[in-house]
Amino acid sequence: MKAAVMDEVIGGRDDADVFERARRAGFAGVEVDLKTARAGARASAGLAIPSLVLGEHNRGGIADADPAVARAAAHDVRDAIERAAELGADVVLVPFFLDAELRDEAAVDRCAAAFRELCPSPPSLCENECNGEAESNPLPRREPVAANGGRSGQLRP
Repeated sequence: MKAAVMDEVIGGRDDADVFERARRAGFAGVEVDLKTARAGARASAGLAIPSLVLGEHNRGGIADADPAVARAAAHDVRDAIERAAELGADVVLVPFFLDAELRDEAAVDRCAAAFRELCPSPPSLCENECNGEAESNPLPRREPVAANGGRSGQLRP
């Protein structure tokens, strides 16, 4: 098994420093936020970008009650899937923490509908992981997550 670290967790002065710090710490890769997508620095450190994360979706994402926010988030997810393929990342992490938490059945239903629209291809190409359990799309019905809990979906480009 190989381990990677989030770019925001390892920190650094610039892109090259982020990857160098991760390499020195023994990580095999760096998970990057779509907004930073540190493609140039990874080659110099010899590390992979195993996944992209849509961190800003913690303030509102594909399951948001506001249709404009949900549409913009879906656009971000599509961009992330394309960018992940360009960077060689196998996973796009779509978070559901903080403001994006799935607090009720309506939010779970919006989330499932969004994943069905984003992932019309065979389930093997678009998997959903909630609480560490890999499952095929669409998102199954679950009990709402408590206020201190969280979920995230992983899309495989």
